[in-house]
Amino acid sequence: MDDCEVIHVDVFQTSGNVTFEAVGPLGAVAARQTLTGAGTGPQRVTLRGFRGRIHYVRIVSPNALCLILNVCCERAPTPNTAPFSSCLSFSNATAGQFSSPYPLTEVIISAEPGPVVIGPVSGLGGHWLKLTGQVELKFTPPAAPCDRVALRLRDFEGVVTVTAYDAGGAVVATVGPPPSSATPQELVVTGAGIVRVVLSSNSDKAFLQNICCSRNVAP
Repeated sequence: MDDCEVIHVDVFQTSGNVTFEAVGPLGAVAARQTLTGAGTGPQRVTLRGFRGRIHYVRIVSPNALCLILNVCCERAPTPNTAPFSSCLSFSNATAGQFSSPYPLTEVIISAEPGPVVIGPVSGLGGHWLKLTGQVELKFTPPAAPCDRVALRLRDFEGVVTVTAYDAGGAVVATVGPPPSSATPQELVVTGAGIVRVVLSSNSDKAFLQNICCSRNVAP
């Protein structure tokens, strides 16, 4: 796992306070994320080294109620570029109904019709963003613009489509709908200069857990 740029850790924990630290080559912490509150199912933690490499991950738990399910390491696609990525996870976001638009870290969420709804989903762990009607996620700097947007969603009826737009409002690409599934799956949309995506759904059984915006930049 040495020399990673991004590490994904799938974990099941009920301890309620687990910290994940990505450690660089000189022993400095490059990224840190803490899961608070006892999980009800598997959760994913993403640690990014950005301009530095990750040599290992340190996991701090107050007890033994933490189980590591899977660990994935990502590296740059080519030696001439370095990836920049920004991810938003709803897994530990505050649950509730919020007025649209609703800013959350580097993403502005708009729902038509509103409100923006975040909460638990039966049979799944963590919190999810409900996808009904049209839900727009607009990236703000430094996340925008993106060349690739990856979305982890649960689309029980197979109806969600994703349309990506550039800063001028032109359509960059459209993907979906995916096959209907009771388990989470990933949709990826690619194209130059993506600043927002619109998720369209006519179902009340479609939910989004996380979204990642990434691009390659000169080292």
